[in-house]
Amino acid sequence: MGVHPRHAMSDLAERAESMTAAELAAYYGCDPSAVCKRLKAAGITARQLTRQERVEKSAASLERGRARAAITNRYRHWQATTIRKAMVSDVELAADHLRKCAPVYRCTETGMANQGGKHWRYGSLILSDDQIIEKAKGKGWVR
Repeated sequence: MGVHPRHAMSDLAERAESMTAAELAAYYGCDPSAVCKRLKAAGITARQLTRQERVEKSAASLERGRARAAITNRYRHWQATTIRKAMVSDVELAADHLRKCAPVYRCTETGMANQGGKHWRYGSLILSDDQIIEKAKGKGWVR
């Protein structure tokens, strides 16, 4: 694929006309800074990308980044929902579904917020576990 940098950069001047510094580094199998130093020492300038090439390259890079992010986000969402469903009771999943409509949290019989409470506060309603599941089913939740 490339030539070892010790063996030759004798054709550097010819290749610099048609290749960028990054492409030269890939061809010679060395760091781009080494190529830049050699070019500077020889008084040669490597080919610069045109505006159109830079735009196309950045668009392709952006598209790859978006695709990677979409895949990563899909996996994270799948992982989060899978783990959540495995570790959480149906009542908590129903409450989570209802959180799209109004605040839902555990409370006491009087409606005071309490994580260890036996009831649920949904908006201004105080509901038991069975009632919260029925309310979620009414709002489109499916087990």
